[in-house]
Amino acid sequence: MFKNLDLAEANFRHLVLDIAWFGLALSATSRFASAYAIRVDATATEVNLLVALPGIVMLLSTLFTGWWRRKFINAVPAQFYPGLFFRFIYLLPAFTPLFPVRYQPAWLIFSATAPALAQGVAGAIFMELLRDSVPVERVATLFSRRAMAVNFMLMIGSVFFGVVLEGLPFPLNYQVMFLFAFILSLVSFWHVNMVKMTDDVPRPVEQNTPVISQWTVWKMPNFIWVALVTLFGHISYVIIAGVIPLRLMNELNAGEGYIALFGLVELSVAALSAYFADRLMLRWGAQRVTAYALFVTSLAALVLAVTSRLDVALLSAIFSGAGWVLASTSMYILLIERTPKEYSTATSTGYQQVVGVGIFLGPLLGSVLVAMSLSLVEILYVTVALRILAAVFAYMNLVPNQRPKWSRRRVRRPIAGNVALQ
Repeated sequence: MFKNLDLAEANFRHLVLDIAWFGLALSATSRFASAYAIRVDATATEVNLLVALPGIVMLLSTLFTGWWRRKFINAVPAQFYPGLFFRFIYLLPAFTPLFPVRYQPAWLIFSATAPALAQGVAGAIFMELLRDSVPVERVATLFSRRAMAVNFMLMIGSVFFGVVLEGLPFPLNYQVMFLFAFILSLVSFWHVNMVKMTDDVPRPVEQNTPVISQWTVWKMPNFIWVALVTLFGHISYVIIAGVIPLRLMNELNAGEGYIALFGLVELSVAALSAYFADRLMLRWGAQRVTAYALFVTSLAALVLAVTSRLDVALLSAIFSGAGWVLASTSMYILLIERTPKEYSTATSTGYQQVVGVGIFLGPLLGSVLVAMSLSLVEILYVTVALRILAAVFAYMNLVPNQRPKWSRRRVRRPIAGNVALQ
């Protein structure tokens, strides 16, 4: 129970504003990094490595999360240095033109991979921060509003950076984009550090919370179930991370302007879907929302495979935007529903590790499919099948649902300064 309601509401606002500013910066890497790699003659394998290697590095770095976290009384100071270093993912690509052409794809891969050393630790600690900085009945709403904010700002950022890329000469356009994105990420970082933990959060953590190994959570059936759903969901989604820009740009003749439009449609739908995420989970439960959403993402891959027209391909953006924002949001709510709060550091670390494995294995599997001489269309059909299988697996109730009481009833929606108590 939070005694300081004003502080809890202030935390809520800062965490939404954090992801809003971060979303503006994120469009530089999530929407245009692969396009930049293609412009500097990166191969399909190099484009996949651009997405895959950060995942495995992030996974390895999470092994140090427990050691780092125990040095601090709560998650806010613990995330400072990892969170700052992670944001160099926006600064390093700006130096790409300074390298010889043949080394530029390698530098882009390094620029995405090196900050992942901090991302693994920062991500796990930040999930603990999200869980502990607002009342439990507000967590689902917080994730819903953050998802809406990041997708809305990604939409704005995609349009803005798309105009910059079209209006300035190459490679100056990409340098300007990444430098500006780095500045935006620092504004986001300021909001994170404005979050304050209430006196209700144990200080120091070691005196009140069971000290368990990070490996202990892998003996918990509920956590294993959430981990498998998350793993299969991420693998099936990112497997075509490098294929989508190649399909659009090389086979359908799309330019950076269309890539921006594709992102605009995808993100506007995602923002709208995110607004209803907490309501959908309250009605159907996080597990069903995850399953339904993963199935919707299979439709996105199917449309991209069967169409030869850029206007029809926008349907893929619609399905992808709606499906993935609901899937990714409900996956983490599954973690909160099915694991004890007192183990939040260990379970958040394990969750981050699973995400890292999924982000690594997905593009790696995509590279294997490319090496098998499958066409991009055939790879998309394989993705359709994998996403359907992931949806079916998420729908199967292999572990009894143990949702806490707050998620079974409709909680009166609080207004600012009047946060409902549990």
